[in-house]
Amino acid sequence: MVDDSELRSPEPHLSACGEEEIEQYRALSGSALIGLILGLLSCVAVIDPWLAAVPIVGIFCSVSALWRISRNTPVLVGRTVARIGLGLSIFFLIAPPAHRYVHRRLIRDEARQFAAAWFDMLADGEPHKADQLTLDPQYRQPLDDRLWAFYGEGPHWRTRLEEYVAEPAVRALIELGDDARVRYYETSGQRYHGGREQVIQTYAVTYDDSEGKKTFFVELQLHRHRLESGQANWQIVRLNRDFRPAGL
Repeated sequence: MVDDSELRSPEPHLSACGEEEIEQYRALSGSALIGLILGLLSCVAVIDPWLAAVPIVGIFCSVSALWRISRNTPVLVGRTVARIGLGLSIFFLIAPPAHRYVHRRLIRDEARQFAAAWFDMLADGEPHKADQLTLDPQYRQPLDDRLWAFYGEGPHWRTRLEEYVAEPAVRALIELGDDARVRYYETSGQRYHGGREQVIQTYAVTYDDSEGKKTFFVELQLHRHRLESGQANWQIVRLNRDFRPAGL
């Protein structure tokens, strides 16, 4: 006689299932996948600042995915995917403004170096060279010993130099020479317009006279030209003496 217990099928035990079999039933977080896709698409923010909304939404989706995964482990997986999407979104959100900031600072530094050369020329009694820096780079004469003769040969250039030296800011800087202490004060304007960088900078000129220490300000407007050779050069397009910076 057969025992009924022998006919019963054995009950399954979950412990018999391998860890690999459990893993395949875990769902990938949809928010993590969306965050990764948006992170990859966040590179468009480099093209247009208005597209910064893409990495912002990508950050939200990735953070939301990480929060859901932490609360639903081990049902949901995708923490690595969410982290990659979050990293990409943050990078492409920060990179464009950081690049613009560094670029603007480098442009300002270039303008300051060019302005310093202009001030040095006037302090050394070389207004003819300083005048050349007010011309478009493609029309400038070489800044060498032959430049004096160039101004002396043509009445147009001789008149131009006389008028240039008569400008208050130029005349004052020539007369003060090395006694003038020029200090960069501020950049009051900077923009990209007409295919070139434009910078407006103010410099404080301090000197001593019989009444004590005095200071006047010179405002320079400089344009950056991109030459056919691929290099860049600057031009002083306007100068104004006795310009009072805001707040003074």
